[in-house]
Amino acid sequence: MNTPKSIVCFYYKGIPIENHKTFINSETYRIAVKMDKLLQKLLQPVSAELDGKYPIFIPSSTFNTVFLAFHAAQHYARGLALHHLCDWACLLNRYGLHIPEEVTDIRFRNMILAMTHLCNDYLGTSVPVYGGEGLAEEILREIIRPPYTMSVPAKNKWGILVYKTKRMLHTHRACNSVLRISLCKWVGNSILLHLRSPHTIFQTERK
Repeated sequence: MNTPKSIVCFYYKGIPIENHKTFINSETYRIAVKMDKLLQKLLQPVSAELDGKYPIFIPSSTFNTVFLAFHAAQHYARGLALHHLCDWACLLNRYGLHIPEEVTDIRFRNMILAMTHLCNDYLGTSVPVYGGEGLAEEILREIIRPPYTMSVPAKNKWGILVYKTKRMLHTHRACNSVLRISLCKWVGNSILLHLRSPHTIFQTERK
C-alpha cells in the first residue's frame, strides 16, 4: 500500500495495473526502508509455466514470504481481510514457513507467526509455529468485528471528529504493534493528508 504519489495506474486489456516505485510503503514505517531493500535482494525471479504452456517469471518464495506478510501488516486495522490470510495460506501450503534471517524485528515476526496460527486454525494449513497466539486473536477480531469502520456513523461535525480521532488512535495502536510507528508521526501524517484534501475532514463515506 504505497502513497498516491508513488503509484502509476494504467489498464492492460481492461485489467487495472498499479506500477509502484517501491515494493512497500517505505514512507510511513521506519522498518519499511530496510524491508524494501531486503525485497530487492530477495526478488530473484524463477521461471514457471502458466496453465502449463505460458512461460513466466515469478518472485522467489522468500520474497513472497516477506512481501505478503508486510502487505498484510500495513492493512492491519485498516482493511486487513480474509483474502490476505488466503494468500498467506497458499504460500504456506506451497512452501511452508521460512522467515529470512534478515527479518529481525520482533513485532513484524510476531505478525508472521500470528497469521500462520490463523491459517492453521481456520484455513487448513499445518505449519509448526510457536508464538503469536495473542496477536492472532486480535487480528481475528479486527477482521470479523472491527470496532471502527470507514463509514462514519455520526451526523454532526463534532461527532464526526470524535469518531475519526478515536479511529485514528485505535488504528495507530494496531499498526504500531506490528510495524512500529510513533504516535506523533501518525498524527502528523493524518493532519497533512487532511490539509491537502480539506473536504475529507467531515466526509463520512470513503469516495
